[in-house]
Amino acid sequence: MKVLGKNIKELRLKNDMSANKLSHKLNVSQPTISLYEKGERNPGLKTLIKLAKIFNVSTDFLLGLEQEKTINNRYPPIFASRDQVKEMDQEELQYLLDIKNQYSQKEIKAMKKMMDVVKEEMDLYNHG
Repeated sequence: MKVLGKNIKELRLKNDMSANKLSHKLNVSQPTISLYEKGERNPGLKTLIKLAKIFNVSTDFLLGLEQEKTINNRYPPIFASRDQVKEMDQEELQYLLDIKNQYSQKEIKAMKKMMDVVKEEMDLYNHG
């Protein structure tokens, strides 16, 4: 996947990071970084998630599936447990109502599916 390698290299250089430093952060060899950047080898899921976290980008951006780099504020926190809702203040509740009114039921279901995938990835990263 050439796009992934290109994005890894561009992000590494933009962040003034040597291949050696990135290899240490990922706990892989420097030649492995070179293989990733040339598109001759693809990182596994855990490494892909680590890369996204290191560079503060989404995995979709790394993979060339979207143009927006950052993940912050892209998916609104619209799904909460009843206990979490009870703890919310008026402003947070209003935000959720605004989201509910802004999106169709189909769009909300799609967002929930996306959030489930993100949760799974974060669980793998944090507990993997």
